[in-house]
Amino acid sequence: MKKMSYKEKFIQCNKEAKATWILFIIMMLWWWGTGIGLKNVEMTIMGLPLWVFLSTIGTVVIASIGCWILIRFVFKDFNLEDE
Repeated sequence: MKKMSYKEKFIQCNKEAKATWILFIIMMLWWWGTGIGLKNVEMTIMGLPLWVFLSTIGTVVIASIGCWILIRFVFKDFNLEDE
């Protein structure tokens, strides 16, 4: 673990929070776009309307991939307490 100053720790916290909000907005837009945008499509997958399948399963897939990206590239392991 790299030594970080107190200011650097809070900058990192803000970076992580912003990235998490961005992922949330992407997920919300996907869910809303597929739910509203595909409501008139008659196609079904496994007995579910296309909009239900894509909005629920698609959101889970986006969340999983997004969390992996956040953990891999954005989040850092550090102790917030002063040493």
